[in-house]
Amino acid sequence: MIAEIRIRSVETKYTTLLPIEAILHDVDNQPYIFVIDPKLNKSFKRKVRLGSILNNQIEATSGIKSGELVVIGGHQRLNDGTSVILK
Repeated sequence: MIAEIRIRSVETKYTTLLPIEAILHDVDNQPYIFVIDPKLNKSFKRKVRLGSILNNQIEATSGIKSGELVVIGGHQRLNDGTSVILK
């Protein structure tokens, strides 16, 4: 007999939450996002490690730093190093 259980922890930790729309998957099904470097006006592909899902957001346990700009739309036009215009 197999059972699946979920245990909620009272431990509080700071985490980075990403909108589901920001998460893409490569051919090996590895998750990644695009971040924008506002000084260079370029997009960069960044592999991320994902954690829990909360409503329409996913916890990023690694691969992104607080304050980075994350692309949530128009991914199909981006590659690593694509020039962008911030609006």
